[in-house]
Amino acid sequence: MSLRLFAGGLFSLLAFITLSSSVQAAAGIGDLVTCADFKTVYFIAEDGNRYTFPNENIFFSWYPDFDDVKIISCEALSDLTLAGNVVYQPGTTLLKLQSVPTVYAVTPGGVLRAIQSEEQAKNLYGDDWALFVDDLPDAFFTSFEVGEDLAEDELPEGMVLEDEDGTLYRIEDDGTAIEIDDVLDAEDDEALFKGVAEVLEDVESKIKIEITLTFLSDLSNDQILALLERLQTIDVEGELEIEIEIEIEEEDEDVSDDAREELEEAAEEIERAMEKISEREEEGNDVTEAQALLDQAEELYVQAQEAYALEDYDQAEQLAEDAQDYAEDARMGSAINTEDDDEDDEEDANDEDEDTNDEDTNDEDDSGSSDQE
Repeated sequence: MSLRLFAGGLFSLLAFITLSSSVQAAAGIGDLVTCADFKTVYFIAEDGNRYTFPNENIFFSWYPDFDDVKIISCEALSDLTLAGNVVYQPGTTLLKLQSVPTVYAVTPGGVLRAIQSEEQAKNLYGDDWALFVDDLPDAFFTSFEVGEDLAEDELPEGMVLEDEDGTLYRIEDDGTAIEIDDVLDAEDDEALFKGVAEVLEDVESKIKIEITLTFLSDLSNDQILALLERLQTIDVEGELEIEIEIEIEEEDEDVSDDAREELEEAAEEIERAMEKISEREEEGNDVTEAQALLDQAEELYVQAQEAYALEDYDQAEQLAEDAQDYAEDARMGSAINTEDDDEDDEEDANDEDEDTNDEDTNDEDDSGSSDQE
């Protein structure tokens, strides 16, 4: 599903930022919002719902910074339905799951096209193609759809190219390249695309094809408007919410809302656990047990999402609650282990002191006995 991006906006993100809570603002469609109790940043979409970015890399594939984030009350935020996730902007990154070696090109709508070989990756993205690969946790894979493998002589839709004159082009679904320079909204957009653009002539040479170019001067007004809409659309995993609104019975609404809230809380608890484990690991602590608990939490979270998609809301809610429990244990476990180590050290020190005192007492007793004799 795709939703319109309004001026200067993108969808939400589990962002790693600190925002001042001293000012609260009114928010509406097209705004990035958060509240004082959370680090998560959301985007209010055209449908009036909020959407979240699973990680900061997805956020930055669409948006340059957090300057436009508005702080609203947590009550107002909770009134907005959490409808789904945002996926990567096409053409800005390659994607690989942490547990699967396959590398994908991201195309519009969150459709993944597998790259079949390293040679193909080099032909499309250069010798440093691996620098464009982002490892995504398996828990968020359900936000994407896997399409057909990318053919050897095929360019992925959404790929950005730059010719020797510095003009930017975007690959369309028919493999042609359309000029986009003069229709980009702002300098930030142009800088983002130039940062990921491949040299058009190099790609043609390596793949051994001639790319058909379409210039703005060749387009009608309707075609230009259609191009603008494609460039100003953010791809989200939101079909689930629409299906729920259309298909579920009224009596199921409360159940689905409860399950959705538990899923949101589970995602936030997993994020907190990841941060805590990372902190403990940097301090040199053993986080093996905590990481195992976190892995279990992520697996349960994926199962909860799948149950939700199948409209088994009771199962989804239970799995999400279990995921929260495991994530909380993972987060607290890293601290508990450290406290246990400190307590063990303290007990050892106390035992040593007691042994020393006992020895001193025995020495005094022996000395006293000698004097009496």
